[in-house]
Amino acid sequence: MSHNTYITKMVVVLTLVLGITQAHSGTVLHFKKGALNTDSQASFSQLATGQSTVQQKTNFFVVQFKNKITVENKKFLRRHGEIINYVPEDAYLIKASVNSINKIKVSTDIQAVVPFFSSFRVSDQFASLSVFNASNKARVVIKLTSNKELEPVLSQLKGHSIVASQGKTIYLDIKLQDLPALSIIEGVEWIEPYSQPKLMHIDLQNATGFENQGQKTMDDITGFESGTKIMNFDTAWARGYTGLNQIVSMADTGLDSGKVSTLHSDFQGVLSGQAFGMFARDWSDPMGHGTHVAGSVIGNGSKSQGLIKGGAYNSSMIAQGMWSPVMENLSVPPELSTMFQAAYDLGARIHTNSWGSPKNLGVYDVYAGQVDAFMWEHPDMLILFAAGNSGQDLDKDGRIDPGSVSSPATAKNVLAVGASENYLLSGGNQTPLGKLRPGPTKWSAEPISTDLLSDNANGIAAFSSRGPALDGRLKPEIVAPGTNIVSLCSTVEGSSPLWGGFNEDYCYSGGTSMSTPLVAGAAAVVREFLIFNMGIAVPSASLIKAVLMSSTDDLFPGQFGFRNQGQELLVPGPNNDQGYGRVNMEKATQRGKFVSVVDDAVSLEKDYEYNVPVGGSGMLNFVLVYTDAPSSISASKALVNDIDMYIQDPDTGVTYGVSDRVNNHESVILTGIQSSYVKVIIRGHNLPVTKNGKVPFSVVVTR
Repeated sequence: MSHNTYITKMVVVLTLVLGITQAHSGTVLHFKKGALNTDSQASFSQLATGQSTVQQKTNFFVVQFKNKITVENKKFLRRHGEIINYVPEDAYLIKASVNSINKIKVSTDIQAVVPFFSSFRVSDQFASLSVFNASNKARVVIKLTSNKELEPVLSQLKGHSIVASQGKTIYLDIKLQDLPALSIIEGVEWIEPYSQPKLMHIDLQNATGFENQGQKTMDDITGFESGTKIMNFDTAWARGYTGLNQIVSMADTGLDSGKVSTLHSDFQGVLSGQAFGMFARDWSDPMGHGTHVAGSVIGNGSKSQGLIKGGAYNSSMIAQGMWSPVMENLSVPPELSTMFQAAYDLGARIHTNSWGSPKNLGVYDVYAGQVDAFMWEHPDMLILFAAGNSGQDLDKDGRIDPGSVSSPATAKNVLAVGASENYLLSGGNQTPLGKLRPGPTKWSAEPISTDLLSDNANGIAAFSSRGPALDGRLKPEIVAPGTNIVSLCSTVEGSSPLWGGFNEDYCYSGGTSMSTPLVAGAAAVVREFLIFNMGIAVPSASLIKAVLMSSTDDLFPGQFGFRNQGQELLVPGPNNDQGYGRVNMEKATQRGKFVSVVDDAVSLEKDYEYNVPVGGSGMLNFVLVYTDAPSSISASKALVNDIDMYIQDPDTGVTYGVSDRVNNHESVILTGIQSSYVKVIIRGHNLPVTKNGKVPFSVVVTR
């Protein structure tokens, strides 16, 4: 029997009998400060070298078990203390008295009990303290172990300049010499440098060779302007899926006039707005970025005869303005959950964000942890973040270098969006990359240097940030057009035309800022499709992600084709350049493509198994996505719960799967299957943090 099978990411043929797992033993604690081998005294001594010279008495400890953590293990710890966070491998950060710790230590299930040293709590992004920089000033982010620690910690920070505080987060201005004393304050879990969030559009107004090519008329429109054509939105719209009854929220620089009654006529779907900018009086958009972003989601095209409109033009929006007129910049609240919750309470289930922290490339930081925490508690809200615009070819090999994704796109549960190329040969920016302002540094090697921003729809924008995250997780998960995108301009006097005006209503711009709202529109349309066609009343965020990720166009090998040097994509997706690929709404809303959809929060104390018919093609695509619990920011590995997906062919007895120990998503593509059905097996490899014994997961199987 011929049997042609391939598996995305890697090929793994499991010959083990299902149900038998690899021996598991927790002997290493993975901190960002370094790996601590709990079997080795030398490892303890090495990490203790960075310990504060101030004597530290603590009620916070890391308790590691000898094997995978069980329900009984958790009950045991809760009898003696408070569980704060999971720490890989097989450990928890807990708060407990010394007497309780002495009782915990004697348990035969315990591998090690380690004080939560102050050296574990401080980011390596700070410069090493010396006499030369001790008085240097820095703004820091302090993450606390729980909300109830806020007031006690603030009382110990008197005399310091507290910029803002909320929930578990404090912004503080200090001198570097203050770090050791801050790190021993009880209740402090993590301290990292503050990074000012930035908008994820590319500023080309002052770029060498940039010039506005003049305004256009309706007769000049090709259909590619908005970016929706490449994503096949036309087909989804023709099927009746336009985002109807879906509410999307956007946190950005604001939206147009900031008053529902006076917004541009393309914004009929705006329900209300909220002001989060420091000293902002309203949610208007004096900058222009947020208006452009919103247009790509809900713009209805009333001023363009319906030719330039957003992906979910019949959806509604809650606009959230973060522009500070005092700072003339974004001002993000210390706890991102305040924005997410405000939108959630008004019915939003998609939240799009075209901003991030480009100094924290690849890092799972406080922002990322906050987003994961909110989505863990609200698994029906999908939050999207722009992957960033830090793509560059510093080694000049003709390929964009890896490892440049910004936080919070580094969070596990978000949908991180990169930018592919739109197809627009006139208007906007038509300057070769090598001649743009950052070109000689970032994009000087061929074939990148002579490439144009929007001349090949199969290309990835050179500026688009690539993965992986620092812990090896795949990022971004998906891409969409983000170059020379035409959307709405803010009508506020003095606002920016971004890359230049298309006409008096619309303007050009580019960046992952522009690709992200297009995917937010796609998510709203997919949510509508799942509700009204698939009969899923409350689709989870993981299901919407799984549908989008399973319905992409793989852009391999990229716009330059197969080359000895400078090939854009070296392997088919999923990969760290394009994620799973470019969004394709024709596939995402084609009912016949979906063989099976599972969207449930089920117990994984035993395997979850079900059969899937193969059909005549003999080809099936399986995508597993699950919402994971937030990890400790001090840990070097972000994954907490580890769920695996295996596919068993009953005729051959062969089992296929990807035992991914890094990502909270897995994919398998099988071809040439001649059996009438295959068995899908979802296994909880390690589930240390659950909700009532459950972890939300989704599986989508398509042809």
